[in-house]
Amino acid sequence: MNNNNMLGKLTEEQRDKMQELISYALIDREQMKVAQLCNANVDDNFLKKICDTILSEKGQSPDCHLEELWLESNPISSDGISYLANFIRKDKKIRVLKLFGNKKDISTNACNELCTALEENTTLTKLVFEFRLQQHRDKCEKLLRRNQNIWREAQKAKANK
Repeated sequence: MNNNNMLGKLTEEQRDKMQELISYALIDREQMKVAQLCNANVDDNFLKKICDTILSEKGQSPDCHLEELWLESNPISSDGISYLANFIRKDKKIRVLKLFGNKKDISTNACNELCTALEENTTLTKLVFEFRLQQHRDKCEKLLRRNQNIWREAQKAKANK
């Protein structure tokens, strides 16, 4: 769903229903591994619905194969990034999260929350996000390398079974 301005043309009630439908579709398709919602007007409310759906029992079940969430070029604010940090703490499925080209400025506090959340997550192996501070970039790179090593070891263990 790239470059889609459809949501902007709907009433608030229609937009809410469409967001719920899209969020549910992300976890309802067994073959869906990558969700591309780039430049799709994903705001904080829509992001919250997506995260809540992925964190649901069905979203975390073995039947859901969603591994990548691309949210590039969307109007996500610091509040949305804070909610996303909470999602990262809890999620055990998503390996790739792309947030490049975000259309809103993100506070240093929200960036801190994102880095801190990564400390508690061992499944996210790639995060594409424009951190302003080098300390945030360095910390996230270190944590992502740790997660990549954990993932590689898990793959080796699966292959040896």
